[in-house]
This record gives sequence, structure tokens and C-alpha cells, in this order.
Amino acid sequence: MQRLLSLVLLGVLILVPGAAAAQEASLPPELAAELQALLQVTYESSDDLPGMVLLVDTEAGQFASAVGYANLENQVPLSVEHTFRIGSISKMMTAVLILQQAEEGVLSLDDPLAAWLPELAAALPHGEEITIRHLLNHSAGVAEYLANEVYYDDLLAQTRFEGGAARFDCGQEAESILRDYVLEMEPFFPPSESGDFEYSNSHYLLLGLILEAATGEPLATLYREWIFEPLGMTSSYTFCGEAPIGQLTHGYSELDGQVWDVVDFNDGGNLADGTVVSTAQDLLRFGQGLAAGELFEAEATLATMLADPFLNEYGLGVMVMDDLIGHSGGMVGYLSYLMVNLDSGAAIVLLVNTDITDPTDILWEANDLLIEYLDE
Repeated sequence: MQRLLSLVLLGVLILVPGAAAAQEASLPPELAAELQALLQVTYESSDDLPGMVLLVDTEAGQFASAVGYANLENQVPLSVEHTFRIGSISKMMTAVLILQQAEEGVLSLDDPLAAWLPELAAALPHGEEITIRHLLNHSAGVAEYLANEVYYDDLLAQTRFEGGAARFDCGQEAESILRDYVLEMEPFFPPSESGDFEYSNSHYLLLGLILEAATGEPLATLYREWIFEPLGMTSSYTFCGEAPIGQLTHGYSELDGQVWDVVDFNDGGNLADGTVVSTAQDLLRFGQGLAAGELFEAEATLATMLADPFLNEYGLGVMVMDDLIGHSGGMVGYLSYLMVNLDSGAAIVLLVNTDITDPTDILWEANDLLIEYLDE
């Protein structure tokens, strides 16, 4: 993806035609035809790919395109206006909320976990040593709740499988997940200042609880008042935390050899590791707004967020690769990708409504087509 964005910075506008296109783009007909063929081959060669949305935004212009279906049963064509569960891209937003509260003096990045969640800090192995900063950059070492097989056993036991759909009701609570599935697990390591890193969704469950304890507000309100509304993200919301906005794309996942519609599978709802629902355009607004410093009062705050002290391409809730920042996301039935160039604001968003297959090779293949075209 980094090579792709490097080409975008040269002013090349990527066109990816599909079943629905948001706008026309002026590309040489032969290149446009090759990209269209690539997209169609990617889509048609996979029996497991319901649909995807690709958005590319550069100084030269923007192109957004969708291919496939938002609802396979009813054959509803996917459009760029459909919403998707964005999974761990939500972590970028959770980290922004923490940094905003630090700017307000509500909390400090070096506050110990015990300052806000004393009971959990006392119960967690090494909990008294953990700081907010450790949680943000995944150096706290807290065990991954998604790696606990009992969590999945309990999840499946509460799932209703009927009529080709898998349904799981809203109602998960971060503290209950931590107490029921994390406290019994071995930590990855003690909180580290020397480079130990282990990505753990449990870290962001704790950050969500800290935000609610520090502000007295629910997560849904914080995302809306501090991020969605300031950036004009009118199609974004937290599932299980707010009323739905727009038309949610049906996601598809496989279990025991059968593909299930998981649009009503609400695991992770209202949890700070992956609760946000959004569109490609709203994610573009977020990524570019963050890169431009629009979400913080001071430039130094963005610099703090992007600092990569362990050189592992992860700052505070954000992937950092030279001049590119972003995150990927995965939920049951959904995949998402956001990448923004800090210098130019060029950005790419890819949204997919399945977790059965990952079509991101199309980005590299499109990149190769562009390189070939530029070398002619």
C-alpha cells in the first residue's frame, strides 16, 4: 500500500470502475479499461467476494467506486454511500479521544491505569504498572480477549443461526469481557518501555472504560461530539450505541462450511476497540482531518500520536510508515483499510463486506498497472 500511495502523490488519479461509480475521472481509455478489467476479474474470480468500495483522493481529484452487492439475498447493488463496520480503524478514533482529553487536562497519558480503573488495575497481572500510554501503543502486555477460546464458545452459544443469518444481540460490556476472559489469562509481558509490543484489543477496551470514567459520558457521545460532528462525518455512528444512520452493508462470514449473513451479528458493539460504522467518504474526512491536525488544539499533540518509539510502525493508536498513517480493521463479515499521506493528504480507503477472502491484492495489481503505464 505504501508503493501505491507513493504513486498517488505524483498526481496519478486511480480509477476503479464498478457496479456503481460516484463520479467520472479522466484517465487514458486504455488504462481505465485495464483497471476496469482488473476490478471485474478480481470480483468475478472469487466466489467469496460479495462486494467492495474503493476511494482514492488526491490533489488531482477524487474517485470513488463500488462493485458487487450490499445484500446478496435481495441482490442490492453496493454503492459508495453504504455504511460498513470498520473494526479496528475505530482504535484511531479512540486514541484521538484520549489525546483530546489530555489536551483538556482531564487526564494524562502517563496516568496509571489505577487512577481511573483501580479495581481492574488491582486484578490484572502487572496492572499497577500500566499507564494510558502503554495501552495506546500496545506495550502494556495485557492478554488478548479474542485469543480466549472460551470467549468464542460463549459467543457462539448466544448466537442464533436461522434462515442463513447469524444474529448476536447487543449488550456486550467491556468490563465484563475483561473480568470473564482476560483476568484468567497470562499477560504477554510486563508493561514495557524498551520495545516489547503485542497488539491486543483488550488494551482498547480499557481505554474506552477510562474515557467514560474520566468524562462521565458514554463512548457514543464522545465519538459524536469530539470527532463525527467537528469533521462533518454525517454517516458515522457507533453500533449498539446509537440509532443506525444510512444503509448498513450486509457482511458475510463462514462457519462450519456455511456462509452466514452477519449484518445483525453485533459482537463488539459499543466497545472502543471496534464500534464505529462509517462510509468511505466519512473515513476520508477522518483520515485527512487527523493528518491536517484539525482534531487537536496543538501541533505537538499530533506529533505525540505519531511518535514511533519502538520503531514497530505503530504510534498511539495509529500505524505509522514513514509519511503514511492509517489502520486496518476486521470484524466478523467486514474488512477495512485507511491510509493517508501526511504531506499531501492523499488518501485511500478500501471497504469489503466479507472476512472470508481479502482482495487487497487488487491494490498492488493496480499499482503495477500504473507503474507500467508511467514507464511507457
